[in-house]
Amino acid sequence: MENRKKIILCKCIHNNLLDTKKVETIESDLTKIDCHVILVDDLCGAIINKNSDILDAINSDAQTVIMACPKRAVEWLLKSAEINIDLNKPEYINLHTASPDVVSNLNLGEVIDSQKPPQINIQSTDNWVPWFPVLDFDRCTHCKQCMSFCLFKVYEVDADDRVVVKNPQNCKNNCPACARICPEIAIMFPKLNESPINGDVVTADDESKNLRLDLDKINDGNMYDALKARNAKNRAKLLKRSNIEKALEERKKCGCDPGSPFKMDIS
Repeated sequence: MENRKKIILCKCIHNNLLDTKKVETIESDLTKIDCHVILVDDLCGAIINKNSDILDAINSDAQTVIMACPKRAVEWLLKSAEINIDLNKPEYINLHTASPDVVSNLNLGEVIDSQKPPQINIQSTDNWVPWFPVLDFDRCTHCKQCMSFCLFKVYEVDADDRVVVKNPQNCKNNCPACARICPEIAIMFPKLNESPINGDVVTADDESKNLRLDLDKINDGNMYDALKARNAKNRAKLLKRSNIEKALEERKKCGCDPGSPFKMDIS
């Protein structure tokens, strides 16, 4: 049965996002059905490193089911790694919201032991926690605000002057500060248990909550003068005050020098 479904299950071993018992139940149930199973310690790390087993599964003729974080995050993660695949082909199951009995809904027959394909285990092999931003280019306007705000050179611009995540390993674990100051809610952190930054679909309510405070009124000179120069032809973006305050605090925890020219005074 060469066209068995291929099931990719991300265990997301970092950041304690998933219910351990739920993952164990799903993993156990997958051993009882007729499919190829690929267990991944961390799908973000496997994709960014272009793991061959993941690429083969997604590019195969068989139907692929990806059990991981929200679909928007997974799709743009695959795109950001420049993986040339048909993103409409896989079926996506959000493990954050899926029930423990999700496997029973896949409509696969019980396995015959002698025919069960060997399970593939993709383990994290280094100390790096794959925490990094993923950009939704359907929303990103390349205003470069994230690049100006980030202190760790995670972002750069490409030959077409578009913002890209160039150095994902520079990102500081558990710091989603840049996502909070993104006017378009285009930055995702799949390991953050907070919608819509985790990759959930952005709703009209999310957008209305995000657009509140005129950045022109939060001006400490260097950072926003640069932003204004870059966006001279565009109306200043509006952001919610609490988002900016939280972003500054998260960035500070990552080692921001209080005397940094990026420091902002919110009055």
